[in-house]
Amino acid sequence: MYRKEGYGHSRESRLAQQARLNDRAAGVAGNGRKNTYGGTTFKDRYGNTHEVDGKSNADHHAENDMMKKMREKIAAERNARRAPGEPEIRQEDVDLRTEASDVKMYVEYSPCPTGNRCQDLIDEFTPGADVSYSWGWQPESVRDAAKVA
Repeated sequence: MYRKEGYGHSRESRLAQQARLNDRAAGVAGNGRKNTYGGTTFKDRYGNTHEVDGKSNADHHAENDMMKKMREKIAAERNARRAPGEPEIRQEDVDLRTEASDVKMYVEYSPCPTGNRCQDLIDEFTPGADVSYSWGWQPESVRDAAKVA
Protein backbone atom coordinates (compact mmCIF):
# COMPACT_ATOMS: atom_id res chain seq x y z
CA MET A 1 0.00 0.00 0.00
CA TYR A 2 1.34 3.43 -0.97
CA ARG A 3 -0.05 6.56 0.67
CA LYS A 4 0.79 10.20 1.14
CA GLU A 5 1.31 11.55 4.68
CA GLY A 6 2.41 14.77 6.30
CA TYR A 7 6.11 15.19 7.00
CA GLY A 8 6.84 14.13 10.57
CA HIS A 9 3.46 12.45 11.10
CA SER A 10 4.75 8.92 11.65
CA ARG A 11 7.64 7.25 13.46
CA GLU A 12 9.17 6.35 10.10
CA SER A 13 8.96 9.93 8.84
CA ARG A 14 10.59 11.19 12.02
CA LEU A 15 13.46 8.72 11.47
CA ALA A 16 14.01 10.33 8.05
CA GLN A 17 13.88 13.82 9.56
CA GLN A 18 16.39 12.92 12.25
CA ALA A 19 18.79 11.36 9.73
CA ARG A 20 18.62 14.54 7.64
CA LEU A 21 19.26 16.72 10.71
CA ASN A 22 22.15 14.49 11.81
CA ASP A 23 23.80 14.76 8.38
CA ARG A 24 23.32 18.51 8.34
CA ALA A 25 24.82 18.87 11.84
CA ALA A 26 27.75 16.64 10.88
CA GLY A 27 28.47 18.70 7.76
CA VAL A 28 27.83 15.79 5.38
CA ALA A 29 28.50 16.72 1.75
CA GLY A 30 25.51 18.54 0.32
CA ASN A 31 24.58 19.54 3.88
CA GLY A 32 21.80 16.95 3.80
CA ARG A 33 20.02 18.86 1.02
CA LYS A 34 20.96 16.79 -2.02
CA ASN A 35 19.71 13.48 -0.68
CA THR A 36 16.32 11.89 -0.22
CA TYR A 37 15.87 10.34 3.22
CA GLY A 38 13.69 7.57 4.55
CA GLY A 39 12.88 5.57 7.65
CA THR A 40 11.63 2.03 8.19
CA THR A 41 10.34 0.01 11.12
CA PHE A 42 9.91 -3.76 10.96
CA LYS A 43 9.87 -6.95 13.01
CA ASP A 44 12.34 -9.79 12.63
CA ARG A 45 11.60 -13.52 12.92
CA TYR A 46 11.95 -13.31 16.70
CA GLY A 47 9.36 -10.55 17.02
CA ASN A 48 11.90 -7.81 17.77
CA THR A 49 11.08 -4.39 16.36
CA HIS A 50 13.89 -2.61 14.51
CA GLU A 51 14.31 0.87 13.08
CA VAL A 52 16.57 1.95 10.23
CA ASP A 53 17.01 5.13 8.28
CA GLY A 54 18.41 5.54 4.81
CA LYS A 55 19.38 8.10 2.25
CA SER A 56 20.06 8.34 -1.42
CA ASN A 57 23.41 9.05 -3.00
CA ALA A 58 24.94 8.80 -6.46
CA ASP A 59 24.88 4.97 -6.28
CA HIS A 60 21.46 4.17 -4.83
CA HIS A 61 18.12 5.48 -3.66
CA ALA A 62 16.98 5.71 -0.03
CA GLU A 63 14.85 2.58 -0.41
CA ASN A 64 17.91 0.51 -1.40
CA ASP A 65 19.86 1.87 1.57
CA MET A 66 17.06 1.01 4.01
CA MET A 67 16.69 -2.54 2.67
CA LYS A 68 20.46 -3.03 3.00
CA LYS A 69 20.31 -1.84 6.61
CA MET A 70 17.32 -4.10 7.29
CA ARG A 71 19.37 -7.09 6.08
CA GLU A 72 22.31 -5.98 8.26
CA LYS A 73 20.10 -5.77 11.38
CA ILE A 74 18.52 -9.16 10.74
CA ALA A 75 21.90 -10.80 10.06
CA ALA A 76 23.31 -9.30 13.28
CA GLU A 77 20.33 -10.55 15.31
CA ARG A 78 20.56 -14.04 13.82
CA ASN A 79 24.33 -14.15 14.39
CA ALA A 80 23.86 -13.17 18.03
CA ARG A 81 21.56 -16.19 18.44
CA ARG A 82 23.44 -18.80 16.39
CA ALA A 83 24.81 -21.86 18.09
CA PRO A 84 28.56 -22.39 18.37
CA GLY A 85 29.90 -23.88 15.17
CA GLU A 86 27.03 -22.66 13.00
CA PRO A 87 28.16 -20.58 10.03
CA GLU A 88 27.86 -16.82 10.23
CA ILE A 89 24.88 -15.26 8.49
CA ARG A 90 25.83 -12.61 5.94
CA GLN A 91 23.46 -9.84 4.96
CA GLU A 92 23.38 -11.35 1.47
CA ASP A 93 21.85 -14.49 3.03
CA VAL A 94 18.88 -12.57 4.46
CA ASP A 95 15.63 -12.78 2.50
CA LEU A 96 13.45 -9.89 3.60
CA ARG A 97 10.37 -11.61 2.16
CA THR A 98 10.56 -14.27 4.87
CA GLU A 99 12.54 -12.54 7.61
CA ALA A 100 10.88 -9.12 7.95
CA SER A 101 7.26 -8.49 8.85
CA ASP A 102 5.08 -5.52 9.72
CA VAL A 103 7.26 -3.38 7.45
CA LYS A 104 6.44 0.32 7.49
CA MET A 105 8.58 2.33 5.10
CA TYR A 106 8.65 6.08 4.59
CA VAL A 107 10.52 8.03 1.91
CA GLU A 108 10.33 11.79 1.55
CA TYR A 109 9.48 11.49 -2.17
CA SER A 110 7.25 8.72 -3.50
CA PRO A 111 9.21 5.62 -4.57
CA CYS A 112 10.22 5.96 -8.20
CA PRO A 113 8.65 3.80 -10.88
CA THR A 114 11.69 4.24 -13.19
CA GLY A 115 15.48 4.06 -13.01
CA ASN A 116 16.21 1.84 -10.03
CA ARG A 117 12.47 1.11 -9.96
CA CYS A 118 12.17 1.36 -6.22
CA GLN A 119 8.48 0.46 -6.36
CA ASP A 120 9.42 -2.88 -7.92
CA LEU A 121 12.13 -3.52 -5.31
CA ILE A 122 9.79 -2.71 -2.43
CA ASP A 123 7.02 -4.89 -3.84
CA GLU A 124 9.41 -7.79 -4.51
CA PHE A 125 11.43 -7.80 -1.28
CA THR A 126 8.94 -6.40 1.24
CA PRO A 127 5.55 -7.48 -0.13
CA GLY A 128 2.67 -5.98 1.78
CA ALA A 129 4.79 -3.16 3.19
CA ASP A 130 2.96 -0.03 4.28
CA VAL A 131 4.80 2.63 2.23
CA SER A 132 4.28 6.34 2.77
CA TYR A 133 5.77 9.53 1.41
CA SER A 134 5.20 13.27 1.72
CA TRP A 135 5.83 14.52 -1.81
CA GLY A 136 5.20 13.01 -5.23
CA TRP A 137 8.29 11.97 -7.15
CA GLN A 138 7.07 13.79 -10.27
CA PRO A 139 3.69 14.94 -11.56
CA GLU A 140 1.32 11.99 -11.88
CA SER A 141 1.16 12.26 -15.68
CA VAL A 142 4.96 11.84 -15.90
CA ARG A 143 4.93 8.93 -13.43
CA ASP A 144 2.22 7.11 -15.40
CA ALA A 145 4.08 7.56 -18.69
CA ALA A 146 7.34 6.38 -17.10
CA LYS A 147 5.74 3.12 -15.91
CA VAL A 148 5.12 1.96 -19.46
CA ALA A 149 8.53 3.07 -20.75
